[in-house]
Amino acid sequence: EREKYLLDQFLMYGGNIIFFLDQMAVNIEDAGGEGTIGMPFETGLDDLLFRYGIRINRDLVQDLNFGYDPVVSGEYGDQPQIVPLPWPFYVQAGRMADHPITKGLDVVQFRFASSLDTVKADNVVKTPLVFTSDFTRRQSAPVRVAFGDMANEPDVNSFNETNLPLVYLLEGQFTSFFKNRFVPAGFDKDKFLSVSNSGRILVAGAADAIKSWIDPRQDEPLPLGVDPFATNNTANRTFLQNAVNYLVEPDGIIA
Repeated sequence: EREKYLLDQFLMYGGNIIFFLDQMAVNIEDAGGEGTIGMPFETGLDDLLFRYGIRINRDLVQDLNFGYDPVVSGEYGDQPQIVPLPWPFYVQAGRMADHPITKGLDVVQFRFASSLDTVKADNVVKTPLVFTSDFTRRQSAPVRVAFGDMANEPDVNSFNETNLPLVYLLEGQFTSFFKNRFVPAGFDKDKFLSVSNSGRILVAGAADAIKSWIDPRQDEPLPLGVDPFATNNTANRTFLQNAVNYLVEPDGIIA
């Protein structure tokens, strides 16, 4: 509650926040053999975000516009043979809103992303920024995650959702989550603000969107957006830079 109060009052006092949250816990190292199960991960922030006007669902998005995951297929001599496996859980999102944060961006990759829904929040404008392709599906928790499932060609007919928003920008006057609640112990009640003058929040249901790959051959981190198994880099780094620039000064150079 103390940490939620600090985030809440930071927003009320004019701060801006980027939330990149994993709503589902998946251990990719267990996806071989019989596979593993993706289960909901309790961040403790669901009720806070709900008050601000957004909900991260307990599901995983798959898209036929996908990236690849490195899988060890055997050994050659004493060197592991790594094969890039097509992986619909790695969404290659190339549809962008006409907005300063995303205008002109190339593909942004989201690994194990959850879908987003907006909820009622007075005086808050909600703008979707990044979308999936025409061939998308959502799988609600618990979700089977297994490399073996990719041995067969995916059923295109089951990917029957289109243009799911993966990132939302929220702007406006936010109402404090702690309005009409007790202020946590140790804080001055007289300094509590129940409504922000103005604020901005960016929300995505995939923490790995701003996490670098590890080069499996060198075991070293790569720059954000560099995929060791793709011919082209993704725009994750530019997207993050644009988001920070906009949140700090929307009428500045980003405009």
